[in-house]
Amino acid sequence: MRQRAHAKTKTIDATSYIMLNETGNILIKSNHDPATKLPAHIERIFLEAVSSLCLITRAISTTIDPATNQPFSIYNHSALEQVLLNHPLFAPLGQESADYKVRRSKDLVNQSAYDLFGENGSYAVQKKMTSIYSSLFIAAQVMSEAGDTKDARVGHLTLCCEHLMGIPIVTIVLMHISYEQCIKLSKQITKNWWDLTSETISFRKDTYLFNSPTLQNEFGVDINQVLDKVKLARERN
Repeated sequence: MRQRAHAKTKTIDATSYIMLNETGNILIKSNHDPATKLPAHIERIFLEAVSSLCLITRAISTTIDPATNQPFSIYNHSALEQVLLNHPLFAPLGQESADYKVRRSKDLVNQSAYDLFGENGSYAVQKKMTSIYSSLFIAAQVMSEAGDTKDARVGHLTLCCEHLMGIPIVTIVLMHISYEQCIKLSKQITKNWWDLTSETISFRKDTYLFNSPTLQNEFGVDINQVLDKVKLARERN
């Protein structure tokens, strides 16, 4: 007589901590208590990623835009995208689109904060999202003054360093929005409090995988295998 084995699955609730820098450009998510240091090899990988982000923003801000004879804005989507696509340590993983139906600017902050940071309840996260949107709107205004609004997009980079259950995953997210959507957003911010009309704000989010030599040596990540899986998934869709 054959006996059937019954496997038991045990679910464990793990606490994760989210830390953001002041500008919302760097996010660290970990099971480690923030009061304790990360393991040395994880810290080294994260520092490599942060250094790469700093070099990207510096390269863009010190390069002259031939269209304006002024340095590129660090919110210029085209410049950000070109640097990432040609960067030896970042590989494209996927693209997502999101439409948010909002009546007030805070609705957009609450809805999009979770998509970008994985958390939207804290005042600190909401404050950083508000700051990001303000920066994007200012960048869009500069584009408007320069007459560069056709097909123009503004973007924001967030480096996401995750260390969950001992496994490091580092990605960089390019969130971008068109000039027209920025105008819609500004109207939501300035409209009268009794105006209950809603507007749909559309965003795009492009994700890139960070694959440093240290990450490969420590965890044996094969970037070619990752890209092959991404390509296969796209073909199936």
